Amino acid sequence: MLAVGQWVGATPVLVIGLLTFLGMVAAAYVGALARRHRERSRTREGKDAEESRDGYVVSAIPGVIGSPARLHVLACSGSL
Repeated sequence: MLAVGQWVGATPVLVIGLLTFLGMVAAAYVGALARRHRERSRTREGKDAEESRDGYVVSAIPGVIGSPARLHVLACSGSL
């Protein structure tokens, strides 16, 4: 675990932000593929489309990602 901490400490914030953004884009792409597959299978079975709660998940992601980043900043600044 120490190696991860050293990597995060030595890596520029821009690179970490870019990797986080690319990870979110990849997750969105995989999620869109999964949703399309689920909708196709539901229409083949003759079921009605169900109400989606994707907005709750999407709005929670920045908070989940931002919390560890905020703790890292506080730990590095000595305020924690």
